[in-house]
This record gives sequence, C-alpha cells and structure tokens, in this order.
Amino acid sequence: MRRKIPAFSYFALAIAFMLVLSGVAYPISAAISPASGSLTYDAASGGKVATGSFNVINSDITAGDMTAISQSPYVTVTSEKVFKIPPGGSYTVTYEVRLPDDFPPGQTRLLVTATKAPDNGATFGIAVALNYVIFVDRPYPDAYVDAQVSGVKVVDKAVSLTVTGANKGSLPISGAKAYATVFDNSGAVIDNLQSDSADIPLATSTDFSMVWNAPKTGSYPVEAWISWGANNSSVAKSVIRVGEESLDIAPPPTQILGGSIQPYKIPIDSTWNEPISANALLRIFGSDGKTAVVETVPSATMAVPGWETKDFLVYVDTTSLAYGAYNAEIELDYNGKKVTKDFTLEVVSKITETPAGNTTQPGTGGQNPTQPGQNQSGTQPEQPSGGFDMNFIIIGAALVVFAAIYFVFFGKKKEGAAQEQAPAPGDTGAQGAQPPAPAQKQKDEED
Repeated sequence: MRRKIPAFSYFALAIAFMLVLSGVAYPISAAISPASGSLTYDAASGGKVATGSFNVINSDITAGDMTAISQSPYVTVTSEKVFKIPPGGSYTVTYEVRLPDDFPPGQTRLLVTATKAPDNGATFGIAVALNYVIFVDRPYPDAYVDAQVSGVKVVDKAVSLTVTGANKGSLPISGAKAYATVFDNSGAVIDNLQSDSADIPLATSTDFSMVWNAPKTGSYPVEAWISWGANNSSVAKSVIRVGEESLDIAPPPTQILGGSIQPYKIPIDSTWNEPISANALLRIFGSDGKTAVVETVPSATMAVPGWETKDFLVYVDTTSLAYGAYNAEIELDYNGKKVTKDFTLEVVSKITETPAGNTTQPGTGGQNPTQPGQNQSGTQPEQPSGGFDMNFIIIGAALVVFAAIYFVFFGKKKEGAAQEQAPAPGDTGAQGAQPPAPAQKQKDEED
C-alpha cells in the first residue's frame, strides 16, 4: 500500500524552499543576564574604577557575531568588542566605569548595548539590540538646587524667561538667584540677564523670572543657572525663539561644478511657528555684475516647517561658464514677498572645500544643507536593498513551488483513484454489459 504524505508536509517543504531561496539567516535569538547592575558614585569616582560584567546568551540554533558597545563616555568595554556565540552558549562582557567629579546627583542610567545584524549579508531581517543598564546613584548634597527652564513667553520681541529651582537636598536654600546668558546664532554672547533673589524651602520649587528684548526675530540659544551659597550653581539650557512670519536664505553652497547641468540646493530658514510655502531660484551674473548669464527655473513650491531649514533644489546649466568666481544672487518668493541674497559662487572643475552652506549655526533648530548624495531632509538616501521587492519574489516563488507540489500531489491522487475505478481486463465493467474477453484456450476449442 502506498503511504500517503499529508498535504501539510508539502506546505512545510514549500516554506523551507522559500527560506533557501531567500538566503536569509534570521537574527540570533539572544538574551542578557543579568539585565542590569548598580553601583554607587563613590565606587567609581575620585580616581577609582568600578568593574562589572553580564552574559549574552545565544538561545538560537545558529552561531552569530555580536558587538558590545558602550553608550556612555564613563563606561569602557574591556572584553572583545566583537565576539561569536555558539548555539546554546554564552559570552561574558566585561566593563569598567569611571565617573567624573561633576557627575550629576540622583540616579543615572548608563547603557551598554549588545547588537547583531542579519547574517551572511542578508537584505532583510531584524537586528538584535540588547541593552544592559548600569544604575549609578549619587546622593544629593545637603544643599542642592535642580535648575530647569520652565517657561519662555514671547510677545512681539519681548521675552519673559522663567527658570525654576527645585530643592533636592536636605537643607533649605536662602538667597538664591537665577542668571541667563543669551547667544546669537554664531555662538557669540549678546546679553546677560539676572533675576531677583529668593528662597527655596526644603522639598519645594521656586520660580525666577527674567525679561529680555530681542533685537530681531530669530532663534537664540540660552544658558541659565541658579546660584546659591558660596560657589554653588545648577545649569539648564534652552532656546528662545522670537518669531515672525518670514523666511530667510541661509548661507548657500559657494562652489558648483562647471561643464554640465548641476543640481544646486538653496537652504531656506523659517522664523515662524507654522509652515510657509515658497520657491527659490539662482542667478549668476557676467563680468559686469549686472547681466544674468544664467538664471535657473524656480524650484518646486514647498512648505518650510516652523523653525526649520529646508533645501530647495534648482538645476544650473554651467556648460557655457568658464571656471572662476561669479557674482550670484538667490531670489526667494513667499506670501507675495521677495527676498534676495547676494554672494560669490565659484565654478570649479572639482569641489575642493566644504561649501559655506553646509555649516550648522547653533541654535537655529534647523537642518544642515545637504551634501551631494543626500536627500532634502539632510539624510543619506536609502539605497535600494532589494529587501522589500525580494520578499515578494520569494513569496511568489514559494507559492509557485507550493502550487506545483499541490497539483502533482492531487494529480497523482486523482490518477490513482481513476486507476482503481477503471475496469481491469476481463472485468464485466460497472454495468456488467460487456462479457469477459474469451481466454485463448477457449477460443481454440471453439475453432
């Protein structure tokens, strides 16, 4: 008797075949033990070093390379940075902790991350990331104030800044005062502020208020702190944004390749809370500095998000331009307004320096203009890995294989059934209408 193979087995075979086609080694199934550790500030400060360890356990059926990476400048991994764990095995990660004198009081979490990506260059799969947490406890001093910028209110260009001091120590604080330094976008100090003095009773918070008049709209980094006692202070940082429904042209790239049609990105800054739609274009002037020898088509109209920077893309035909420096102008058009920016643009055979538009000004809250090969958000474009399309190819192939197995299996089953039902030689048939074929001996006797 033929042994029938269940249809499920064929389905399992199709799935196995799909995995073979995919070439994917699924991520390691791992765990860490213990999940966390703790130490006191005194154990790793003042020149002392605290050590510790944890185990990375491989509960998968395959081995895999993993890495242990410290996420804190105070933690150093002392074991191998890259290690392989056999199936069912484990690896001990060791580390050292060194804490500085200005380490903050309270409880702080330090992380060490064990990671593993998909094996064998797989184009899809989920990477493993396991975090081991080191809890560091440093007692609050008897007199300690935690400072936070709790409020920034802007009316036109008048700014009200509130800094809150929370008493986290075991003693009341008297005669505390808040201070603030305001910076411009280049990091230069433009103003210093201070509040009236006030007390901070035990286990309470006190607000310190300061006012400031901004010279113009824009984004201003601020460093605030609360001072108490002889030389005690606690620092907090924030940003003051003085808004106006306006856009501005950030420093653009100062070089462009000659001899072809080149993409050129124009960075636009917003100093408003809501998105503003705009477009931009570039002009390059001839030797007289007045006649435009190249003028691009305006960029696509796009919205610049509030307090961010967005790149507007134009295409510049430099085929007719000799190498050298040119006077150039960017024109920005938004809400019926036109803003222009004059600068010097150099047509070069090779980009030899970082364009000025690719530097970040502190406190702008925006993104850098992008380098060649980046998208408009300033991030590297995703390379087509084929993972998504490969999924469909693999699934489609598996379905084809499964369908073929299905038809082969059930086709053979139907063929077997048909053979069982078909009349054998000498059979009368289903209806008994046909007589059996005469045997050879009978035929001879009849003759």
